[in-house]
Amino acid sequence: MPKTEVELIPCPTLSILMGLLLLYNGFGSQSKTITFIAFGLFYGIFGVLKLSVYLDIFLILGSITLLVRYFIPLKV
Repeated sequence: MPKTEVELIPCPTLSILMGLLLLYNGFGSQSKTITFIAFGLFYGIFGVLKLSVYLDIFLILGSITLLVRYFIPLKV
């Protein structure tokens, strides 16, 4: 079966939304931030370990970055 571009990019919508959450400090919602951290970690770990999609490592790194930023907010 031929691969399409969508199959090569793991969950682009989740990646884009997590990037926006990082840029805009979670849109002021802690529940959205925690939800996307959980989904990002689950999808990233599942993709790497079960599906062998190593591009999902960046989704895991984004989730960890969002998690660190959630617990240690930037002082501006």
